[in-house]
Order: sequence, then C-alpha cells, then structure tokens
Amino acid sequence: MVPGDEKNRNELFAMLSKYNLKVGFLYGSGESDFAKHETQFHEVINAAAKTKPLYINCHSSKDYFTVTKIKIDPFHHRLSSSSGVPIYHETHRGRACYSATVTRELIEKIPELRLTLDISHWCMCMSRCCRSGGDR
Repeated sequence: MVPGDEKNRNELFAMLSKYNLKVGFLYGSGESDFAKHETQFHEVINAAAKTKPLYINCHSSKDYFTVTKIKIDPFHHRLSSSSGVPIYHETHRGRACYSATVTRELIEKIPELRLTLDISHWCMCMSRCCRSGGDR
C-alpha cells in the first residue's frame, strides 16, 4: 500500500531504491470530499509512478461520487503512458467500480480504463431498474 503521507512515502521509496526491490502498489484515498480525494489521489499516484513499480492497482474514487464527476482515470491513463507503469482500477465495494452496471458505464465513458477484478468485493445489483439499464 502506498503511504498517504509524504514522509512515509519517501521513506518507503528510499528503501525500495536502496535494496533494489520491485513492488506493485495498491492505493485508495480515504477522502470523502471529491476535490480533496482527486487531489490526494493524483499526488500519491504520481509520486508512486516515479519509483517505477511493476504496476499500481487503485481503489479508485468512491461509490457515492457520480459517474460524471469521476475524472481520475484519464489522468491515470496519461500517467501510465508517460511513465510506462501500468495503472489498474480494481472492482471493489465502496469504490467507483463497485458494481457491474456502474463499471460498464465507466468503461463506455473511459475506453482506456484498465481493471483488476476482486470478485469477492464486487456488488451485483439485482434490482429491476439495473437489469433493464434504468437509473439506479
């Protein structure tokens, strides 16, 4: 897990470099305010990408942020392309890709979205409106 505070991040990155260790990172912001969440996410993911990990797996966004607000992945796609570090977004309860219907909507909005599947933490919506493609 990428530490959220800069001091601990720098300490971890220094140890990885010193001992020439390879790592894959997991990161997810705990901020409930969208603007703060997005700022923190960009800061930490950008810092992690500079260390050239094998990949970064994100617990992206929050399930209560609307799909129209989620702007994180285009940033991550550009960062992944420029750094060469694969950046994935995990299907996970409480996060942007918490259900099949919302994940589909995000994939349609953001075709470059790359996912990792945590099937044990994915929610299946079985209400009639979701099965028919209606509003949630």
